[in-house]
Amino acid sequence: MTKNKKKLTVSKDKKNESVSVTRNSLKFISWNIQAPSTTEGNKFQIKEFKKVLQSNDFICLQETRREVHLTGYRAECNYRKDNKCGGVTILVKNEYRQGVDFIKDKNHADYLVCRLKKAFFRQAEDIFIVNAYVRPH
Repeated sequence: MTKNKKKLTVSKDKKNESVSVTRNSLKFISWNIQAPSTTEGNKFQIKEFKKVLQSNDFICLQETRREVHLTGYRAECNYRKDNKCGGVTILVKNEYRQGVDFIKDKNHADYLVCRLKKAFFRQAEDIFIVNAYVRPH
C-alpha cells in the first residue's frame, strides 16, 4: 500500500518572494538534548542525530546551553550566561523563515516563543509554539 504525499507549495509574488505556504501537515519535534556536546563530540556532527532532527520542519530543543546551528534551518536561541544548564532553541526550516516571528525575554532564558503567521501558513489565527525548560529542584 502506498500513501499519497502532498508536496510543499510555496506561493511566490511577482518579485519572486515567498508570501504564503500550503502543506497538508507540518512536522514538529521537541527534545531535551541535555547539552549539545557529549563525550563523543558535538551532537550536531553526529549523522543519526542530525537525521532525526532534519526530518522535521520545526525543532524545539531544551538544555542547549549555548547557540546551536543546523544547516538548512534558522536558529533562535535563548540561554543563560553561565551555560551550566537550561537554555532553549527553536530551529525553523529555511523555507518557513518569512512566516515566523520570535518572542524572547533575555531575563528569562528558559522559554522562547515562535509565532507562525496566519497569512503565511493560511490559517484562521496565528499559531504559537512555546518551547520551555523547567529546571528540576
